[in-house]
Amino acid sequence: MLTANYTAGDKSLTGSLVRGSSTLDFANTVINPNGSFSKGTTISGQFYNNANALAGVYKAGAGAQGDVAFGGARQ
Repeated sequence: MLTANYTAGDKSLTGSLVRGSSTLDFANTVINPNGSFSKGTTISGQFYNNANALAGVYKAGAGAQGDVAFGGARQ
């Protein structure tokens, strides 16, 4: 589960996604004013539909076979 915080003091995406025995950690992922978000070169994505949905990609750095695309809607 991911949690998005976009307030004056906190513009971050936190939480994790579990894929089999691996966990993708979103700690320190920054949300930009244009709705995009990133964590260095490993996580990048975009909020859509008035921040009701998001999509992105996790790049493992070991070639495309380790990359993970993800998306979801506000609950």
